Amino acid sequence: MLKRTMTATIVAASLTLAACDGNIPDTPTTADTASVEEAPPPADDAAAADTAAPVAEHDNLPAPPASSRDVYAAALADPAQYFADQDDLDGTFTYDLIDVDGDAELELLLRAGKKGPAPVRVLQLFDGTLTATTDYLVDSADDTYPTVFTAGVQPGLTQYETDGTTLTATQFELHGNRLVKAFGPEETVVGNPLSGVTLIHWTPTADIAQLAEMDQPDPLTIPREGSMKQVSDIPELNGQSYRVQFGARDGEGRVPVTYPDLGCAGLLEPVHASAGEEIQDGFHENITEGTCDNGGTWHFSINESRERATYNAPTGRYHAEGPLNRAG
Repeated sequence: MLKRTMTATIVAASLTLAACDGNIPDTPTTADTASVEEAPPPADDAAAADTAAPVAEHDNLPAPPASSRDVYAAALADPAQYFADQDDLDGTFTYDLIDVDGDAELELLLRAGKKGPAPVRVLQLFDGTLTATTDYLVDSADDTYPTVFTAGVQPGLTQYETDGTTLTATQFELHGNRLVKAFGPEETVVGNPLSGVTLIHWTPTADIAQLAEMDQPDPLTIPREGSMKQVSDIPELNGQSYRVQFGARDGEGRVPVTYPDLGCAGLLEPVHASAGEEIQDGFHENITEGTCDNGGTWHFSINESRERATYNAPTGRYHAEGPLNRAG
C-alpha cells in the first residue's frame, strides 16, 4: 500500500513540472518530487461565494408561536368579534376558563351581555389558530332567565333549568367547533344538584388576572393511576373494576396507558373532532399490547376539587370512571 501511494505522488509531481518547462522526463524519480512543491489550485471566488453559508437576515426569521395565554388575552381585548351575528348586545362581555372536553387544557368561555338570555361561545386554540364554536348556549346575565352552566362530572357543559318546582339538566359536548347536545333535558332532583361539579364564575373581560391559571404546569406531565368502575348493559361487565395507569404526556400530546390487571397497554392520542363527527374532543385510545377493546375514548377532569377519568367504549355499550391518584 505504501508503494502505490508513493508512485501516485511521483507521477503527479512530474506532470506539474512538465507543465512548467515543456520537458517530460523519461523516468520520474523521487528526487524530482523532493525539489518541487505542488502549487495549490487557484481559488475560485465565484464558487466560494456559491458554497458560502447564507447569513440569515434577522428581520426574516419566523416569529415564535404565540402562547395560549397571549392568544386568549388578544381575544379578551376584542370579544365583540365573536358575536358579530348577535343583535341587541349591551357591550359588556365576561369570560371563564374551563376544561370543557377533558384534555386537561383550558378552553375560553365568552359570554356577551344583552337583555334576556346571553349567548355563550367556547373558544379553543388548535394548531396555532383560535376558533369559536358556531353554536352557542344561553345563560342568565341578570337572574331573569333560570339557566346555570357548569362543567359537570362528565366532560362537556351542563345546563340546568328550573321553573321553581322541577329541575332539568341538559348535557352538551364540544365537537371541534360545534356544541352538540349529548342528552337531555332530563328531570333531576331539586336541591343541590351542583355538588361535585365546577361552577362557571363569569369575570369581566377587562380583568385578565384569571389568565394566570394558564401559567400552571400541565397536570398530565405527572403520572396518575386509579381504579375504574364499569357501568354496562352487559351483565357480566357491569360493576367490574380494573386498575389503569397513565404516564406523563409527551411532546406530541400523547399519554401512555397501561392496564396491569388486563395485560394491555397503549397510547392516548389527542382528538380535536371536526364538525359532524360523533366523537367528543379528548383522547382516542390506541391499544398496542393485549386484547382490550381498541378505539375507546378517555377524558380527564383535573382541578382543585377533583381528579377523575372517564372512559367510553367504542361500542357504546359500557363506560367506566373513577378517581385518580398521583403515581410514584
